[in-house]
Amino acid sequence: MTPVALIGLIGAGGEPVDLRRTLGSHGVAELPPMYVDEDGLGATVTLATPEGPRSIRLSEATLAGVPAVAVDAVDAGPRPGEAAAAALAAAVRRMLCLEDDLSGFYAQAAADAELAWAARGAGRLLRSPTVFEDVIKTVCTTNCAWSATVRMTGALVGRLGEPAPGAPPGDVAGRAFPTPEAMASAGDAFYADVARAGYRGAYLRAIAGQVAGGELDLEELLAASRAELPDDEVERRLLALPASGRTRRPTSCSSWAATPGWCSTRGRGPSTRASWASRRAASSPTARSPGAFAATASTPGWPSGWC
Repeated sequence: MTPVALIGLIGAGGEPVDLRRTLGSHGVAELPPMYVDEDGLGATVTLATPEGPRSIRLSEATLAGVPAVAVDAVDAGPRPGEAAAAALAAAVRRMLCLEDDLSGFYAQAAADAELAWAARGAGRLLRSPTVFEDVIKTVCTTNCAWSATVRMTGALVGRLGEPAPGAPPGDVAGRAFPTPEAMASAGDAFYADVARAGYRGAYLRAIAGQVAGGELDLEELLAASRAELPDDEVERRLLALPASGRTRRPTSCSSWAATPGWCSTRGRGPSTRASWASRRAASSPTARSPGAFAATASTPGWPSGWC
């Protein structure tokens, strides 16, 4: 392994970040080009860089006595250059949501007997290196079993993704997620017969084509602030995506928005909030009222990862 970076597991507000809980926060970690260790303490992923795809390993470490994540190159290539190393470190920070400030939520959680555990670094949703990858993977989850999602994503990466140095030929391992250009240029036969994406194939190509052609800027969803892009505008843009016709529901829209950090009350269905609030009230005589607890999820202190 070749050391690339050592990044402190600290959020934007100085709060702790739990690597294991973030890697296991939801199913996207199980989809290529990422592979999480069985114990959940590390992962391997292949990422695009200005010097071409590189495979890296993420593992627990310490930096000046503070928990950190070690980033090491594990492919057959040379030591990553300065530009590649910077791109890899930036991608890891994005994937672990280290620019998010969850300190406000942790302050609230620490005072709650049932949520205090979360203040030790939980609450972040693992992201993909790009919003484009998150959106494509979400489309691959619609109206199907998880095994189909794994099959479709594996076909995209294995057949259309660029390999890192030394990647085994004909395998999914060691390949980066495909570029919009690669996905847009793949023919209908690939989506129908190889990925077996069904109706999703046309949507996957359309989204990729719009991004490749400069008509659609998905990365703006991550770069823009809420003042620049209010929740209503984010929802409008997501519902305008080609695939939204099959999933035009607030909960589906929130799935696209959650990983870039755009979480609003629409992402947490009222029945879910009411049910959780009722259970909280019933289990603790000192708990807040159901309405008050449900409202907590709409306050500025509720973090982007807790949707």
